[in-house]
Amino acid sequence: MPSLSRATAIPVVIVLGLSACAAQPTGPSETFAPVPPTAVEPAPAITANPIEPDTLLIVRATATASTGAALALEMQVHQSKAFDDVANQTLPGALIDDCGATLNADLFASQAWSFTRANITAIPTSSSTVEWPAATTISVEPSADFAMISGRGSLATDTATPCHLSKSFAGPGRGALSMGIAGDSGTFTAWTGHSWGFAIEGATLSDCSFETTALGTQLGGDTNWIKAIDDSTCVVGPATQVQAY
Repeated sequence: MPSLSRATAIPVVIVLGLSACAAQPTGPSETFAPVPPTAVEPAPAITANPIEPDTLLIVRATATASTGAALALEMQVHQSKAFDDVANQTLPGALIDDCGATLNADLFASQAWSFTRANITAIPTSSSTVEWPAATTISVEPSADFAMISGRGSLATDTATPCHLSKSFAGPGRGALSMGIAGDSGTFTAWTGHSWGFAIEGATLSDCSFETTALGTQLGGDTNWIKAIDDSTCVVGPATQVQAY
């Protein structure tokens, strides 16, 4: 029996020892530095397009909303290119994409189409301190009422047949449009039969100006053109536009 008592006492001592260890104060708890939120990259600044050697016409204006938001507008119209210009296939391709099966490469070839590109920027002015109101749109000429046009960038339209819709945008950005005209390949003067520029509702246009380059004059620009300039219009073109389709 005595040996049994000693055997029983051993576990008790062990338990007490473990209990004593558990009662010891622990070291300082480990802490982790908070993970900073992922930084949001600022949108790249919109800059004006360089004046390219094939520029025909430059239209400039300032759009000012009732909120005080202001945009410096610029449109650069470039020399028309032939349907088979290997360096210009994005323009006929865009028109095919936007107009559907009504247009195709065989038609462009048989009717000797040309394609005119215009690049547009809308850049907040240095005095503009608020965002442009999204409900206030700026329309772009030429109108789809007179020519088949496609738009990209800020001028893109999300419809099944966007080439039959006139182009517009609301706010800062870059855009481009292409206009296709049958029978102009080799001549490249049909662009003069259409108006170019901006129109707006619910805001004001000012500082409207038109600059026809030497190449633009050589290809028929600024001949008997009418300049429409007021608080809502900055457009230049013929008195009567040609119906291109």
